[in-house]
Amino acid sequence: MEEFHILCDIQKLLVSIKNEDDIEDVKTFIYINGSFLTKTNTPSLLMLIASVVYANPHLFDAMVKLLSDKPFSNFITNEMSIPSGNAFASMPYFIIYQLLKCSNNPNRICFLNYWPYRRNMNPMDSIHSQIIDLTNPYIKAIYDDDVQKLQQLIFFSNFDENQQMSIFKVEYIDSLYNNSILIEFAALFGSLQCFKYLFLNSKNVDYEDLLKYSIAGGNYDIIHITEDQIQDDEYKSKQIYLYLAIYYMRNELIEYLIDNYEVKIDTECYIRCLYSSNYDAFLKLIEIDEDDYNIFGVDQKGMKPIEIASLYGYYYFVKLMVNMSNRMMQDCLYYATIGKNLDIVKIIIENNLGNPNYIIRNNHTPFDMARGEIFHYF
Repeated sequence: MEEFHILCDIQKLLVSIKNEDDIEDVKTFIYINGSFLTKTNTPSLLMLIASVVYANPHLFDAMVKLLSDKPFSNFITNEMSIPSGNAFASMPYFIIYQLLKCSNNPNRICFLNYWPYRRNMNPMDSIHSQIIDLTNPYIKAIYDDDVQKLQQLIFFSNFDENQQMSIFKVEYIDSLYNNSILIEFAALFGSLQCFKYLFLNSKNVDYEDLLKYSIAGGNYDIIHITEDQIQDDEYKSKQIYLYLAIYYMRNELIEYLIDNYEVKIDTECYIRCLYSSNYDAFLKLIEIDEDDYNIFGVDQKGMKPIEIASLYGYYYFVKLMVNMSNRMMQDCLYYATIGKNLDIVKIIIENNLGNPNYIIRNNHTPFDMARGEIFHYF
């Protein structure tokens, strides 16, 4: 599917941004690939950008510059239908809001309507240039990998290196950015010099837990230093490392973890791709997955990736999976209707994979649950 591969290529360009020329390369790629900024495409692109920033906070300012460009700002309107909020994917709405606020987009406020914790936010918050809190001098030193500054701060204070802190600007989001210690932040930011210093000076470190941060940070040197501290029989569970690599877009680690950690691709891997808008990992998993069942398997709650994508509005993931299967998708139609995702409803109906009058849940049909545009479409 062409659009899915375009988003995959955009993702690769975004995560590799290092300078102004790279930002222009992203813009050029989007323009070359036709009218990509549409009512359907723009929400998916925004979710992708937010996920890239979450995994790579240093790219925040670059994304603000990207979204400040006129064609982008013109298509970001309060009439867009964006994926609905869920426990795992609540993060993008806050990040999109902050990005649009810094790019002075007047329609940024509409994104708070989709964000589960909007009541706890002040829409008039002053503009800041990061999603993480860099007012903490210790975190700022680690973020910049300024080991001399970090040494000075620790030397001239009684700071406990094992003191937990939260640096995400929203305390309600559960992530590695919250309730962590300095060496874990150094691993998460890939700050090798600070990591080495803290590695030599920190006590009572849980190295199995630290490896989670190391994989999320994606620095091979930090990963290997941490790995060397763990005996193979000490691992409680290795599967989480594969999930983290996917969620934090460390896609270059996927095959390394599969080959060296004896972990397997499962249904949850595909679901993590949805929540992180990781198009590249999704294609990679399909390519190397030896069990075709996984992509259409169920999670612990009995839901398939395509059903989750239908409910929460991951349009292009649904479109790709529809093209991979000719099975009836009555449950997907039901979930897409509940999620008010008209574009996904249309995919299912137009491919003759669902019937609005088919009874699905509690003697209800998709038509019974339809409201607004979907009701009129049915």
